[in-house]
Amino acid sequence: MLCCCSSAMTDPNDEKIGGAAAELTLHVHTLGERKLSLRAHPDMTVADLAQKVNQDMPAAHVRLALVTASGQVLQGFLSLRVAGIQDEDYLTAVQLSLPKVFSNTRAFAVLESNGRVYSWGDKQCGGDSSAVSAQLENGVVEIFWNRFSFAALKFDGTVVTWGHLEWGGNSSAVELQDVKTIYSTDKAFAAVKQDGSVVTWGEAESGGDSSSASQLTGIKEIVSTDDAFAAIKCDGSGVVAWGDPRCGGDCSCVSSQLLGDLNIIANTCAFAALKTDGDVITWGHPDWGGCSASVASQLSNVRKIVPARRSFAALKNDGSVVAWGSSKWGGDCSAVAEELIGVKDIFQFENAFAALTESGTLVTWGGCGGDSSAVKSQLRDVKEVYGNGQAIVAITGSSGAVAWGDSDCGGDCSEVHEQLHSLKLIVGNSRGFAALRSDGCVFYWGEELSKETPNLVVGDEVKVIRSFNTDDETSSIRVEQGTHGHVTAIDEDGDAQIRFSLPNTGERWVFQNKFDFLKKTQVIQTPLHENVVKIAAAPNPCAFAALKMDGSVAAWGKAGYGGQLDAVRDQLSEGVVEIVASNSAFAAVKSDSSVVFWGSPSESDSCGED
Repeated sequence: MLCCCSSAMTDPNDEKIGGAAAELTLHVHTLGERKLSLRAHPDMTVADLAQKVNQDMPAAHVRLALVTASGQVLQGFLSLRVAGIQDEDYLTAVQLSLPKVFSNTRAFAVLESNGRVYSWGDKQCGGDSSAVSAQLENGVVEIFWNRFSFAALKFDGTVVTWGHLEWGGNSSAVELQDVKTIYSTDKAFAAVKQDGSVVTWGEAESGGDSSSASQLTGIKEIVSTDDAFAAIKCDGSGVVAWGDPRCGGDCSCVSSQLLGDLNIIANTCAFAALKTDGDVITWGHPDWGGCSASVASQLSNVRKIVPARRSFAALKNDGSVVAWGSSKWGGDCSAVAEELIGVKDIFQFENAFAALTESGTLVTWGGCGGDSSAVKSQLRDVKEVYGNGQAIVAITGSSGAVAWGDSDCGGDCSEVHEQLHSLKLIVGNSRGFAALRSDGCVFYWGEELSKETPNLVVGDEVKVIRSFNTDDETSSIRVEQGTHGHVTAIDEDGDAQIRFSLPNTGERWVFQNKFDFLKKTQVIQTPLHENVVKIAAAPNPCAFAALKMDGSVAAWGKAGYGGQLDAVRDQLSEGVVEIVASNSAFAAVKSDSSVVFWGSPSESDSCGED
């Protein structure tokens, strides 16, 4: 899981007026010949501007694209600045017909503009919808998913399901009509109907059987853990819970306290309800946040609750913080209590928390990145924070990028530190991070990945670790001759030339000398990729995909998880407007409404294993 928090960042190259980047005044002709005049920041994306236009339209919202006066359709991922939009420009909004792509752990579902749906990926997780294809030919307006199945809501309020037959992919035992929206746990679904009643299906212990839950009527919202649901009633008369009691499926012990207007937050196995008076009520797994008795006296005047996987942290009105749940995974902040003063926000990661104070310092606790003591002095003037479950990286106004946590999974960015400036975005998976600079250059750090063959040129510097039997010796080489595939380089002493190959796959790049191998390589003077506008990451394995400004796609990482483009390279050379990731594969939406898939969902563990 990648998490990010941010406060305002500015590009030092922006034109400034009165200390802030100048906004643009834009005129947009919308559907029905209506004209809007809007203010927009030059760094706003085209997609965000289209959404803003959509919100200002009186009619029902539709997906929009923006077209310039010259007839050019603007790509949604571009900023207005990069797209060449100027102050007082005129644009036209047109209805967008591109498909929407949804993903669960190992499959994709594609919703076309005409309401037709098709799927790709692991058959046991919804990658094969052929059994219900006739019902998915038209009329679908939204798609919902759990880890192993999909549910398509149609215009007439009916629902079509497919995927793992026991975990939500088979809804034949229930009547699904007049459905308004759908919620999910890992292995079950709950549909709220127009009259506020609820219908459930899927794994019984994961919430698929709600027969034991009384008063499931008048429901306005449902919240879920991995294996339980909690439904909030419209009239504030209470909460109804069902599913695995160890994961919050039984709230009977606190039901009398769950009245009024509530904001319910869930982690993997527990719920925390924040009341309007700032009190907090918890239930679920007692060791993972479901029991807050040890801090009950402190849980008052709370204004925000954030969940990690096995714990919670609450921010109080006075700027103090209370944590509970698994002490190893963020449920105990006593070691940094003296530093948690004047906190303005808390950000959660998979197993840790980070608190940003009014002075711009960052305080962390928990596991897997929760210990930032080694870089504490650098965590000043923090602007953005990202995590991948194993490590955390902060962007500061003074030190640039600062990383900590598991050094093998992105907790050490020292090798690319000098390159990590003017950052636009950081994307990570459980093995490392990829940083996108505002100039379109991408830099990666973390676990060594098998990336696509780099195009080394004369003068590029490469870091090499040579292994002679058991001892590793580090040196640098400089490329003397080089293109894709084969490189001739000279070592730092200038007296030994080495010719080696860079294959498309493999964990190691082998020298001709059988005793030497290139264990780890980094091109220092050139980025991994250039002209990139967006990065997507397969969350758990080792693969990334990057969308470039020219509409092409680049990928790096393990081939079995989408890190290689060999089979689809030609299809991804142009026209791509969006990329989406599942756990072990990617999907690219093209401007002609086609969708290209690559990767191998079957590379993951069997879908039938929990």
